[in-house]
Parts: sequence; C-alpha cells; structure tokens
Amino acid sequence: YGTWTIQRGKQQDSQEKNFSFVESRGLLEQLDRRWTEKIHKLVIPMRHVAWGANTNNSYIAAYGFGAPITSAAAMHMMDHLGIAQYLTRTGLILGNNSVQVLDDAKALWMDDPVWQPMRELVETAMVTKDWFELFVLQNLLIDGTLHPLVFEKFDALVSQNGGAAFSMMNEFAIEWFTESSRWVDAVIKIAIQESDANRAHFNQWVAQWLPRVRSAIVPLCGLAFDDQGDSVLNEVFDGMNA
Repeated sequence: YGTWTIQRGKQQDSQEKNFSFVESRGLLEQLDRRWTEKIHKLVIPMRHVAWGANTNNSYIAAYGFGAPITSAAAMHMMDHLGIAQYLTRTGLILGNNSVQVLDDAKALWMDDPVWQPMRELVETAMVTKDWFELFVLQNLLIDGTLHPLVFEKFDALVSQNGGAAFSMMNEFAIEWFTESSRWVDAVIKIAIQESDANRAHFNQWVAQWLPRVRSAIVPLCGLAFDDQGDSVLNEVFDGMNA
C-alpha cells in the first residue's frame, strides 16, 4: 500500500502539471474541430465506463475473501476512480469549464446507439455474481481491449493530427494500463496453473464474454477511426488473443 501510494502521488503531481500546462496555454483550442468532436463523443463518456470498473473492483474487493487479491482490487478500484476524474477534467478543459460537456457525455452514454452495447456490457458486469469471473471480464477483457483502443490507438491518431496536448492529459491512463496489466496477467497465470478446473473456468469465461466485448467495441472503433475501424479492431483483439 505504501509503494502504491507513493507512486500514485508522484503520478498525480505529474498529471496535474500536464493539465495546468495544457489549460493555461489553451493548447486544445488549437486542435481541429473534427478531433475535438471525436474526443467529446469517444473519450469523455468513458468516465462512466471507469465508474463501472470502480464499482466492479469494489465488488471483487468485498467478495474475494483473501487479503492479497482484495487489497490489490481495492487499489485498482481507486485507480479507476482516478481515471474517471481525469476524464472529467479533460472534458471540462475541452468545454471551457462548462459542466454542459459532462451532461452531453452522460446523454451519449445513456442514449447514443454507439455507446449502448458497451453500456449494456458494463451494467451486465455489475451484476455478475462470481467475483473471479468479474475479474476476468472487467480487468482482462474490457480494460484489455478498450484501453489500448482509446489510450494507445486513438491517442496516437489524435497526436499525429496536432493533438499532442491531448496525449499529455492521458499520461496517467497510459502508464496505469501498462502497470496494471502486469498484475492482471500474473493473477490469471497463477490461477490457471493451479488446476485444470481453473483453466476450464477461465476458457469458458473467455469464450462467453470475449465476443460480447468485441461487439461492444465495434461501434466505438467506427466512431474513432472511420473506415480504418475494422483494421484497428483486429489489431486490438490480436493483442488480446495473444
């Protein structure tokens, strides 16, 4: 806990400096409207996904019945809350500190057809009873595909089109995913090596949930990458399959 707290404190300091730098110099105001609209529609509604992940890891922490996994899940829970707050901050900077941008993002989350498959998936995850099945669904499959899509592929595309300031605001999310993936992969590796029954459960859950995750991400790929959406989608899921 001490190591985690110190690391997050350093990262928060760095992230706050990035936000202040971007906002004080109006760097996002120089970004082409096409890209700001995509950020509004794709990235800001993800604060609701992050809140769902926060809730799901809270459930894992409550029902994991073991100090190592529950403690780590509680920290993971707070990390997702931090990501939701940073996405909120990004939205406010884009909207000149008007809360309307957050209301618009919620409306997209609640009603836009592009977001409804992901919203349904997140809400289904929130009522999944088996805490380790939820661990696989949320922390491996949803995060393991959505984060590379948004904070690697889309982030890089915006940066190539004059949006380096946008990438600065994603610094924590990018670093966090690299860090957290090591933990998630290690937990699953140990679990499936422990017994054939564990491996069978894991394979069953992946077979059940991965197609639903892919279906939920397909419209988001189209929104972010236009006619390159299918290609990017395949790249992301090739990584997941590997």
